[in-house]
Amino acid sequence: MAFAQKLSYSFKKKTLSEVLEKVGADNHVKIAFDAQLADNQLVSGYFKGISVDELIHAILSTGRFEMERIGPVCVVKPRKADDAAVASTLLTVKPTVELPRYKIWGTIVDQETGEKLPYAYIYTQDKKYSVTANAEGYFNLILPTAKPVTLCISYLGFEKKCVEVFPEIRSGMLSINLDRSNTVLNSVVVTQRQNYLVQIPSVAGKSTLNPRAASDVPSLNQLDFTSSLQMLPGIDATAESASNLSIRKSPASQTQILFDGFTLYHINHFLGQLSAFNTKAIKDIQIFKGGFDARYGGAASSIIEITGKSGNRYRSNFSIGADFLSADAFADIPIGKKFGLVIAARRSYTDVCQTSLYKDLFNKLREDIAETSTVDISSYNEKYTPEYYFYDLHSKLTYTPDSTQNLSLSVYGGKDNMDLLSRSKFLYLSEKSDINNYGIGFKWSKQVRDRYFFRASFGYSSYLLNFTHLNISRNVNLVEVARRYSALHNPLKDATAKVEYEYRFLPSAGIIAGTVLSNQTSTYSFKSYRSNQDNVLADVAKRVGSDGTSAAGYILLNTGKGWLKNFTPGLRLTYFSPTQKIYLEPRVQASVEVFKKLTLKAAGGRYLQFINSIPVPFIGDYASYWSVVNGDSLPVVKSNHFIAGFTYDATSRLQFDVETYLKKAQGLVSQKMVPVVRNGKYRLRQVTFYSSNDIIGVDLLAKYLYPKGQVALAYSLSKSTIFSKDLKSDNEYPADDDQRHEFKAFISNKLWRFNFSAAWIFGSGKPWDEIVLYSNLKPKLDYQRNERRINVYHRLDFSTSYEQKIGSTLLSVTASIFNLYDRDNETMRSYSFSSSALKDVSNGKSPLIYNDILGFRFTPSLYLNLTF
Repeated sequence: MAFAQKLSYSFKKKTLSEVLEKVGADNHVKIAFDAQLADNQLVSGYFKGISVDELIHAILSTGRFEMERIGPVCVVKPRKADDAAVASTLLTVKPTVELPRYKIWGTIVDQETGEKLPYAYIYTQDKKYSVTANAEGYFNLILPTAKPVTLCISYLGFEKKCVEVFPEIRSGMLSINLDRSNTVLNSVVVTQRQNYLVQIPSVAGKSTLNPRAASDVPSLNQLDFTSSLQMLPGIDATAESASNLSIRKSPASQTQILFDGFTLYHINHFLGQLSAFNTKAIKDIQIFKGGFDARYGGAASSIIEITGKSGNRYRSNFSIGADFLSADAFADIPIGKKFGLVIAARRSYTDVCQTSLYKDLFNKLREDIAETSTVDISSYNEKYTPEYYFYDLHSKLTYTPDSTQNLSLSVYGGKDNMDLLSRSKFLYLSEKSDINNYGIGFKWSKQVRDRYFFRASFGYSSYLLNFTHLNISRNVNLVEVARRYSALHNPLKDATAKVEYEYRFLPSAGIIAGTVLSNQTSTYSFKSYRSNQDNVLADVAKRVGSDGTSAAGYILLNTGKGWLKNFTPGLRLTYFSPTQKIYLEPRVQASVEVFKKLTLKAAGGRYLQFINSIPVPFIGDYASYWSVVNGDSLPVVKSNHFIAGFTYDATSRLQFDVETYLKKAQGLVSQKMVPVVRNGKYRLRQVTFYSSNDIIGVDLLAKYLYPKGQVALAYSLSKSTIFSKDLKSDNEYPADDDQRHEFKAFISNKLWRFNFSAAWIFGSGKPWDEIVLYSNLKPKLDYQRNERRINVYHRLDFSTSYEQKIGSTLLSVTASIFNLYDRDNETMRSYSFSSSALKDVSNGKSPLIYNDILGFRFTPSLYLNLTF
């Protein structure tokens, strides 16, 4: 005989919000309620019931609320008599004011953790009205009718949810919980999270990346979201570098990385091979490939906006993990009812123990070191694997004083340190690098009233690069015959304060306005010395400090109704102190639903960047330095964007997205070593080149989702051209990263407790510069820069992951293989000048030494993680 088990709870002076949240979380029941009104009622007493419904009815029996079951959702609302009283009071107090009667405002919340979900998409079931939640997870939807309406909420990685809502004649906040997507593995008990890779909203140039999908994409490091990012069309996956995040063929330095209110200028470890971000601490990733609205400034190409986790409101959870390079730990701790603390830390152990993966990574970097050596690097008899370590730390403290506001303090720190020393009787090589990257951000957001939202933030970040390289060779008499010395010191500081105000004045329209005050300070000093025998080939030294303050204001209209899904015209005005000029940046975004399954979209505008990364003739990750522009020798980078495309939802599972784009950028700066002949001797002279860049292309994405997996196909067709008046021989040529074709295929499938995934990447050849010189080391008249192409690139990556519950602990194991069929891929071909260039030319030999930078061969990796 079976007996029904009664549910019982005891509360003492708890708010109704706290009571309903606990009952919902404990019993895995969806409860929708007005948090602001529920905060005003205290609950005390002992309550019991045979079912959850009976328990909730007992809790509400003595108050002003009642419960109605709508499908799987328990809707808690004021009793009708109370509604009439509220309406009567409002009409009596303010009879001449039009009441905001038909409004729905609230938050979208993770059912499991209680975290607010940023940028969730909320729309009525008939799709006449829609709105996107802001970065803090709040939304405000105003309707022209008080009739019950069905709201649907969509958020990547969570189950789509539709709930019936009753617009009330009052000001009240709803809290709508979403469940994570699950895959049912059998009919009894086993379920797994389903991590779909990307969501394409009806906004041109925008994508939402699921950070939880990072572990499902084959990668050298399972905490690295850049591998997932590179599965999207228009983002280069053939460079094999986290630091070279080229988006739609623009330089990586034109992409701004925002993390919880501050800008990060260094996003990688291991000289660009790994990302410096830990996905365990990341809640949301928004990618704007171009055409972004007026709220964002300081980036000429694209934006990657990362939101850190705010913490689990219900229970603590911890995890530890390790791979072949590093170990990591994660803690998510609620502190009372109003505070949450998240900490994620990672450190490599490569300075203590060097695994096969570490050696593979460094072997790839040896090709860069070989480029700077005075002799063939293979002549070193002894091993020169360096001492190297990295670490990164993410932490975030969140305070939620009530349901209408949120305060957070985020801290990030990262460091890379390398020390290489190899010496023999005839050869000496020393290379040291120290990269520090820190940031802190404070954010405060508040729903002032039902139609008004206020947010303020302050962010500070610092970046420091110290690099030295010394290479000496001696002859058999131990006399120095060649020397090469390079040094770069580049500190940068960035402080930004921002205030933003949002007002929803119509059911389908709102205004967002804000001000930004920012200051960047940078210094760079570099030295380059090269000698061979008695000839000094190069002796360059420079030190420059720069400082710039910008004050910006912006305003934009955000509207959408029915077939007009989105129309967002905006304007941004910026005053920049070094140039003492005001810059105007008009922008617009629009999307139109032609019919039920087809949405057309477009975006355009002007985008300015006041800090730039200047390429210099150094190596590897030290190939550039950051500097605040001055409008003269370092011009402001200006870019015009034009985007048009469409999204076609063939079925609820199959979606196609196509975007064409044109970008025109001005103010690009680079520095190169150019050979010259003086007094019969050969020297290298550093020359600065100024150029512009035109990029045209089309991105195509097809994705198919099914209960146990997903398939994504991405293709990019593009052309990137550089125009420069400083080159006498050729003033129009392909950009270094110009790649006409790139195709990526990704598939993921869950089978029992396993998840299998594979990614195949193909890229046509990128340009390389075959230079033909006269005897005076000047290029020949028929020389065409970047005329040749390296071989095509392709590789197959594979991974499998397994999850097993051991008591209350979850064990996760992920094994990945990079370049499964072990193809020898060439990622780029660089060159340097020999120390005997004049002699080489006179003998009919090229003075150029070409160096093929190769990608990773067959490279396995393994990651273990315990969550408890």
